[in-house]
Order: sequence, then C-alpha cells, then structure tokens
Amino acid sequence: MALVNCFQCAARISDRAEHCPKCGADQRIICEDCQTALPRNHHGACPECGNPTPGDVDVIEEALKPAVIVTEPDPEVVEEQAELRYQQLVEAENRDLSLR
Repeated sequence: MALVNCFQCAARISDRAEHCPKCGADQRIICEDCQTALPRNHHGACPECGNPTPGDVDVIEEALKPAVIVTEPDPEVVEEQAELRYQQLVEAENRDLSLR
C-alpha cells in the first residue's frame, strides 16, 4: 500500500481507497469511453473496452481543481467577531478587577 494525495483536498490516503476519508471525494478514475470506474492505481488499458488511456483526462481535470477556495471574509461577520472578542475582554477585565 502506498500513500498518495487526495485529488480534492490533498490529504494523504491509501492508493487503494475509493473515497477520501477526510473529504469524501471519489478517488477512482473513470474510463472516458465506457464510464467504468477503475482503481486510482490502475495502469494499462481499460479491462471493459480496451481504451489504452482510460483515465488520463479525468485525473488531470481533478488535479487542476483548486483544493481550497479562497473567499473574502464577510464584513458583518468580522465586525460581530470583533465585538464579541471586545466584550469577552471587558468581562475578563471586570472579573480581574472584582477579584482584587
């Protein structure tokens, strides 16, 4: 058993895994001609239709998908989090003052 990176999240997984245990992404390659699901570590022609390169395109497309989508934080959420943190700091300071 070898460890490989998940196509979707890049977690280290077994080359025999059909799905990533972390993100659930399908790790099988799909034959372009007959749509047969083959193990990720399959080499050679498709056993169903004989396609000599059954999964090259699908593997490349999966590898090009971004593992993480970066988005801008929601300003309202950032403001709420800052207000909550400020309230927590004030409460902690008040507790400290009351213990003196």
